[in-house]
Amino acid sequence: MASMLLNLWGFVRSVARHWGVLVTSGVFIGLVGVWQGTNHRVPPAVYWGIALIAMFIAFYRAWLDEHRASKGSSKHGPSASVKAEAEVIEITNDGDGAYFSVPIEIRGAINGNGKDVFAKWAHTGEVRAWIAKGQTCRLDIARLKWSAGSVTSTWIIPTVAPGNVVRAVESFYSSCAVSKPIIRAEDIVISGMVVAEPDLQNGIQRFQVVLRAFDAISVIQK
Repeated sequence: MASMLLNLWGFVRSVARHWGVLVTSGVFIGLVGVWQGTNHRVPPAVYWGIALIAMFIAFYRAWLDEHRASKGSSKHGPSASVKAEAEVIEITNDGDGAYFSVPIEIRGAINGNGKDVFAKWAHTGEVRAWIAKGQTCRLDIARLKWSAGSVTSTWIIPTVAPGNVVRAVESFYSSCAVSKPIIRAEDIVISGMVVAEPDLQNGIQRFQVVLRAFDAISVIQK
C-alpha cells in the first residue's frame, strides 16, 4: 500500500509539473497575452478552457514519462542459461530473480498425458519455481527404471499439471538388455521451453531430450 501511494504521489507531482509549465508558457498563453496587450478583453471561459486542455496534455505527458521509464528499465529482468546433459537439465538465472516454469510436450509411446504439462523441478512439486539471481535449479526430466536383475528398463517421466498436480508418465514399452537380439523400445522425445515471469531478457529457451532404450541425449535448441 505504501509503495502504491508513493507511486501515485509521484504521478500527481509529474502531472502538476507539466500543467504548471503549460499554463505559464506556450502558444496558448502567448496568444492570450498578445490579445490582452492589444486592449482586448479575454473572457474567463478562455482561461478555464486553457486550464482544462493543459490538464489533459499534462496527464498525457506524465504517462509518457512513465512509459519511457518502464521501457528503459525493461533491460532488467531474468535471463536463463540452460545446461543439458543426457536427461539432466539445469537452469541458471543470470538476471533478476523471477518465477520460472517449463512447459513440456512428450511424444512417443507412453502411459499417461504428454501434453499441457510442465517439467517437475527437483526441489518442488509446483509448476513455478522462484530462481534468484545467480541461482541454479535442476529439472527432474526423466529416470531410467530397471527391473530386478537389471533385465528390462522403462522410462519414468515426472510431470506437473496445472494446479500443481504431480503425475508420473511411464514409457509404454520396455527395453531388454539381455535378450538376443537386444530389445529396444522406441524413442520418446521431450520438447521443453524455459519461460519466466517477467519475460526473459534473452527470450524463451528451448531444449529437447530424447529418451532412448538405455540412455538419453539432449540438445539446446537455438
